Amino acid sequence: GRSVAVPKQTVGLKIGASQLTAACLDVNGSARLVQVARDPLTPGVVVGGEVRDVPALAAALKSFFKRHGLPRRNVRIGIANNRIGVRTLDMSGIDDMRQLANAVQFRAQEALPIPVHEAVLDFQLLSEGTDAEGTPTKRVLLVVAYRDLVDAYAQACADAGLRLAGVDLDAFALLRALTPPANL
Repeated sequence: GRSVAVPKQTVGLKIGASQLTAACLDVNGSARLVQVARDPLTPGVVVGGEVRDVPALAAALKSFFKRHGLPRRNVRIGIANNRIGVRTLDMSGIDDMRQLANAVQFRAQEALPIPVHEAVLDFQLLSEGTDAEGTPTKRVLLVVAYRDLVDAYAQACADAGLRLAGVDLDAFALLRALTPPANL
């Protein structure tokens, strides 16, 4: 018997203050939009990009996915929040990416208004070059979010029976789409 490949579906879920929006994609070689769903969200559940009521959000997500027949297996959520910080760092004397990751962690600890264990960090290399002395230089975009913020969304999704493939803070999603400009 020939086995038929089941197309992999991903749901991009945007959780806003007043509505839930989902886009279901078939990712089978190339991405194809299958479905878009939108529902209002009760005011006060999510305020300023933060979950104020995890059980209420979980219940809303559960009925939202059920009503629209959305797959629950491969969900990526997008979060917009003002407690997400973005800044550029200039690093020098670093060669490989592992070194860079450690250096960014270290620099972030100095630069952050919060302890690093309370934060979710990500970074993107914007440009690299050498300075006048021939030392390698790298410009990095650092994105920081509060872990408790991300955890509340993750908890609501788990309680709704959704399997999260990832969390894209709006800044992160922006980063992933960013191609390094020559001059910043």
